[in-house]
Amino acid sequence: MFRKWSANAIALALLSTTASAQLAPEEAIESARTQVRKIMEQSKAPACGVSVSINGQVVWEESFGLANVELQVPATEHTLFGIGSISKTMTAAAMMRLAERGIVDIDEPIARFTPELPNADNVTLRHLANHQSGWEDIGSRWYNTLEHYETAESFAQNLATTQIESEPGEQASYNTAAYSAIALVLERATGDPFLQIIEQEVITPLDLHATVPNQTAQIIENRCSFYALDDQGSLQNALFTDPSYKWAGAGFLMTPGDIVRYADGLSREDYLTDDSRRELFKDHPTNDGSPTGFGLAWRVDQDEQGRTIYHLP
Repeated sequence: MFRKWSANAIALALLSTTASAQLAPEEAIESARTQVRKIMEQSKAPACGVSVSINGQVVWEESFGLANVELQVPATEHTLFGIGSISKTMTAAAMMRLAERGIVDIDEPIARFTPELPNADNVTLRHLANHQSGWEDIGSRWYNTLEHYETAESFAQNLATTQIESEPGEQASYNTAAYSAIALVLERATGDPFLQIIEQEVITPLDLHATVPNQTAQIIENRCSFYALDDQGSLQNALFTDPSYKWAGAGFLMTPGDIVRYADGLSREDYLTDDSRRELFKDHPTNDGSPTGFGLAWRVDQDEQGRTIYHLP
């Protein structure tokens, strides 16, 4: 969970008990607390935030470690962690809300709005969201970029350089840059900047109090510092990078409490229709019917007991 050049903490939003159902709540929390500390020690993560919700009620919220190692600043419930690919699920939720209102069609070729993108006559929003576009993931080219892209439109000409690796639906291949393409489609369909779309379609309706884009030039209160592991496994400051090119795929900051509030909100009947939720959480097979383990942004999996679980990318 804590990888080279990743953020300095892991924000865990768990939607069920973190220990055996046979344990009393206090025992379950203590057991989970032990597991968190073990994970932190093994991964060398400086900080971790945990929030656990059961049936919409937060039953445990706690922070561990240091949000800033050099200044010895403890992590708290107000610490904003980089959420990485959880950002993809927010983009997918906004996409489905716009689809419900007929502003976009997830099965229409993206050529209607982005004719300059590769294979646009055949690639759909569904393909982009379930990692079956057939595109290369160009995000690695900008991984340590200092360039700022305030809108998806400003990154559009870079997306147009994407190479085609396969036909849409032939195979699933994880692709963060595809979400920048989704953001571009949503911007052109609505006429609004992507960050405004997320504000209107996710942050405001779900009453998220501590969810913001990682604007590197801005002073953001309670933002954690970012660290990485060097080749010897020692903690160091992560290289500075501007994530604006991938806000839609991995560019937001949240507190663990807001992650849980967001996850609980996805089940609200006044937020998404049942059909939209099914699209988000069902496995989307390839053209030949092979399962992929991908919903729309979400992963679809099974636990050790054979139960279907949905987790973040």
